[in-house]
Amino acid sequence: MSNKRNVTIMAVCTILVVIGVLLALMKQISKYESALTGISLAEAQNICDSQPGWFIVETSDGATGTLYLIAYGKSQGADVELTGRCPSSQLSNIFFLSRKNSFLVKGSEQNIQNIGIEFSEALPDIYTIEVDSWSIIVPIQRDYQYRTQNQKGRWFYPRNYIDEFDVTNGDYLPGG
Repeated sequence: MSNKRNVTIMAVCTILVVIGVLLALMKQISKYESALTGISLAEAQNICDSQPGWFIVETSDGATGTLYLIAYGKSQGADVELTGRCPSSQLSNIFFLSRKNSFLVKGSEQNIQNIGIEFSEALPDIYTIEVDSWSIIVPIQRDYQYRTQNQKGRWFYPRNYIDEFDVTNGDYLPGG
């Protein structure tokens, strides 16, 4: 009976230690301030439905050379090349190469009528959108497998915002 009791006590102690370590890790994650807060998919879809010129795009797996595919909104399913102030001009590869993140993008006012203009003669089914602004859709994924030599990685990261760690690590350029 005493042996069973000792095993139970050791199991409870182990669980408490694991909980303590997880709490310490969570505290470490939250020490960085938010630099860019993501939005929910439902909120992004509502914006696309109610306002012209907005699209939900995701990274593309295709061999067309474009980075994005329209996932929701006008021209859903089309490959697009984003120019201007787009996610790829402000985010590093850790947000793209795993192909798990989606973005809400707004085409510039003068460009909304131009959606559907060909990206190039060689790729007639690819369109260009000049981006004015964008938001990242949660959950936000990072894949530190693709970091460069001077970038740091981390096991745990926030899923609903891009933080100051991403800024100092060179993964997010706020003014870019």
